[in-house]
Amino acid sequence: MGAYFIWLALKTPDLSSKQAARRLHLFEHGLAEVGKNGEVSVFRWDSTTATQEITERYANGLYVGTTYVYTLYREDGTRLKVTDFYAQPEHWGPAVQQEITRAQLPGLLTALEQGRTLAYGSLTVSLGGVATAKGSLTWSEIEKIDMAQGMLLLCKSGKKLPWARVQIKKVPNLFLFLALADRLRHGGPRQDA
Repeated sequence: MGAYFIWLALKTPDLSSKQAARRLHLFEHGLAEVGKNGEVSVFRWDSTTATQEITERYANGLYVGTTYVYTLYREDGTRLKVTDFYAQPEHWGPAVQQEITRAQLPGLLTALEQGRTLAYGSLTVSLGGVATAKGSLTWSEIEKIDMAQGMLLLCKSGKKLPWARVQIKKVPNLFLFLALADRLRHGGPRQDA
């Protein structure tokens, strides 16, 4: 058991120069991650897909911390896991999602106006509404979209239980999906575009 804790300590930035060399840089047009061997991975906001998994941990009913895992995907298939190894994930995580949304929302609104359907994991979005494997709803039928306990909830007007429940970690570009849904639920794609 003691050897395990020594091994963990040697992997921390305080005791490992390779771990200390790791950096995360957010720029106007993308993100660059400098790995422990100095290699650089670059992801552009306009072509990156991100998933997020944020888990609050409890022990004996007491909160002991939150784990953050963002997985970024480039169009060429390159994948990067960005975790709470980097300080302040509660700030850079939403910043990543917001920048992806800022860069991609205008083009996706145009695609919807041209009749395209967009996929967000098991959800599909069109000008007409949102669909899952169990069916579809028009935007006017959706009373609210909420998040609770790691789930994205789509609530149909007049119903107590959610119409659809999807794990947040399985919704690519969550903030972008939410922005599209909000825009389409409240007046169409070009409102405030």
